[in-house]
Amino acid sequence: MAEIWIASGGPRPELGWFAHKPDRAPLICADSGLDHALAAGARPTLVVGDLDSVSDRALAWAERLEIEVQRAPRDKDELDLELALTAALERHASTIVVLAGDGGRLDMAVASLMVLTQPRWADIQITAFVGAATVTVVRGERELLGRAGDLVSLLPVGGPARVHTRGLRFGLAGDELAPWAGRGVSNELTGSRATVRVEAGVVLAIQPEGPRPSSDHRAEPA
Repeated sequence: MAEIWIASGGPRPELGWFAHKPDRAPLICADSGLDHALAAGARPTLVVGDLDSVSDRALAWAERLEIEVQRAPRDKDELDLELALTAALERHASTIVVLAGDGGRLDMAVASLMVLTQPRWADIQITAFVGAATVTVVRGERELLGRAGDLVSLLPVGGPARVHTRGLRFGLAGDELAPWAGRGVSNELTGSRATVRVEAGVVLAIQPEGPRPSSDHRAEPA
């Protein structure tokens, strides 16, 4: 069982997060996520995707370091992020951390969040740092970290979810949240920690201003 990090393609994530990756944790880059790894000076383990948006410079860097590259067909059905998650699953990940930027295409942003909730990785704890936001996929019970007053929205995916919470201003005790209603939006932490337990279903716990990286490492490798 392993912790695996994924650098998503698209808009650049906050590079400071790369410095928090444990040395032993593999880094999988989805397409132009390789450029983000290059900018952060973080050596990847694997590159996946159709490689339609990665730079020639980043590919040359990966080739020089003899990084494995799995090129997918241009007309594939999956997102590059989906291929990276599949690769993490095949490497027996128990925890996945996704680094992604915000902005860019709305359809891609929404699809990427939906992909995080795919049943195939239901047994893996997944957290994504998307720009300034922290996104926690909640099946079973997950802990959220932050400060009193921090916003958190609980968004069910794929159908209603029955949710219990501790440490949130508007507590839930087996209440049902529906994906077509806004009840789960704009809750607040009452302290530095909160717990969300999903009795049935799956929920994205989104902290719009989540914890920040303590540094912004931007040194590029030679």
